[in-house]
Amino acid sequence: MAEMRALQLKQDLQALVALGSDSASLIIADLPARDLRQIEQAAPFDWLPIAINLELCRAVHAAAGDEGARAWGRATVRLGIEHSMLKPVFEASIRLFGLTPMALLRLAPLVWRSTFREAGRFQVTMVPGQAASLRLIGLPEVMRVRPFLLTVAGCCEAVFDMVHGTGAIELVDPTDGEPRFIATWPGK
Repeated sequence: MAEMRALQLKQDLQALVALGSDSASLIIADLPARDLRQIEQAAPFDWLPIAINLELCRAVHAAAGDEGARAWGRATVRLGIEHSMLKPVFEASIRLFGLTPMALLRLAPLVWRSTFREAGRFQVTMVPGQAASLRLIGLPEVMRVRPFLLTVAGCCEAVFDMVHGTGAIELVDPTDGEPRFIATWPGK
């Protein structure tokens, strides 16, 4: 069964403020009390059932729509980089490879493995020009839902915020059942 780090779920709840206090309050009120208790009581490196995150993604999407799910995804990544174990990894990557969308997107598989367990793998492939193909390989069926995938797209879009640039992450309807995204950004 797929699981997620409690630390990420704790940060996901904190990131709700990016949607505004009214929306955040509605989302929290929409979540099962047992899920909130599990997140609150868990140690940061505990693994919690992915169902908790999927319920949170559903509540965010219901309250804030497609763009809200993406905005929340961006906020969770920014918060995670500022306040988590991944900050040194991002800082080292920037020193080694520069502050570019592709350099940061290449970290997605590492971030995925540190955040999720039994949830497939994240693959990043450079496409000629200023683009990348992002795939979720072996993603459990239960996670192949629009609110979750839009949140993942938003998480990936955070790289454009980090490089102070523009770009887009398009969710592609895959024919083979594996979620795929196309990342594009303008050249310099």
